[in-house]
Amino acid sequence: MRIPKLAFATLVLATLALGSGLVMTKVRAQAGGPVVVLTVTTDGGEANRCALSIRDPKFHRCAAVEMVKSGLVEYEVEVLGDEGGRMPLGVRSRFVTPPGPESFTLSVAEFADLPQQKYWFEVGQRVQAEIPGVGLLTITGEYLDHIPTTLSLFENNQLEPRANELRITSPLLLRDNRTVFDLQSMILLADHDFKAVEMYEPGLGRYIYSLAPLRGSVEGKVEGSRISYELDGHKYQLLTGAPVTRASRVWVLQQPQYKLSQDSSARDDASFGGTVDPKTLRDLLVSN
Repeated sequence: MRIPKLAFATLVLATLALGSGLVMTKVRAQAGGPVVVLTVTTDGGEANRCALSIRDPKFHRCAAVEMVKSGLVEYEVEVLGDEGGRMPLGVRSRFVTPPGPESFTLSVAEFADLPQQKYWFEVGQRVQAEIPGVGLLTITGEYLDHIPTTLSLFENNQLEPRANELRITSPLLLRDNRTVFDLQSMILLADHDFKAVEMYEPGLGRYIYSLAPLRGSVEGKVEGSRISYELDGHKYQLLTGAPVTRASRVWVLQQPQYKLSQDSSARDDASFGGTVDPKTLRDLLVSN
């Protein structure tokens, strides 16, 4: 996959979504103090980058999902402390075969029953953790004195979207110039294989932004880092922290009655963001 896969620490690891790449969940507040930026790679996979606070326990854990040929690899990396240059890390991982749309969500509860392997991390050295039945998880990293900007976690600090890529970064949605939601530090990615991203907020439902027309959607105009559209007599603007796509338009579908529990075992009171499940997208595409 060409899309960089990202992971990040969150206040609560409520859900992580995936498609052609891992996405970033919402960070509700910036954590202060020393930070470690870990690069985590599965055998034969691309690198996921994960920024964790060493001192703030609310930001010391990240989780990720890696798509492989025969299923999914799920893993969680946790900072367990600081020993003056050496850092104990806890790693939980497993291989799963995706049974359906529920495989496209990931909750912290899913790791609770898995054994945690403990390793010592040092800058300049590699940690190699075993993924039972699959291979190795390789971890390297560096220390920073701050949590980096979300864009700096992209491969080569890539600001411009690639061809056929849809990228939603730190989305802020306005309706008639009033805030609907503000999902700071969330990054959502879709490409020519996974053409749409979705955002869910408790009480607000699901918002889908697609590179292809969807049944019941409206057309949105893309101007750099914003998407403008009208729906039910209201003017909407989705403002993002980086250019959205090279295309001049996208399609927007809002589903205010949608609940996460309709398609997965996730809780309805959890914020969510990710690429749209391929089967769900096929059912929504106008061409179908």
